[in-house]
Amino acid sequence: FSAFLYESTFSKLAYLTQPGKVPHEVFFIEEGLIRVLLTDIQGKEHTIHFASEGRFIADYASFIAQTPAGYA
Repeated sequence: FSAFLYESTFSKLAYLTQPGKVPHEVFFIEEGLIRVLLTDIQGKEHTIHFASEGRFIADYASFIAQTPAGYA
């Protein structure tokens, strides 16, 4: 399992996933806070979840099925 782990640092406004793209990673948050959002057809962002330090985050359904993600 550990052979598949690697560390990355992301900037404050970086997107970890993109709607419509197939996710290939599950993230563990060592430091900081992640905001999960949906963008409606008018382009307005809606926060649907926050993930804090010490938690894993991913679009799990899309990751497991290897289908395009529904949110960022």
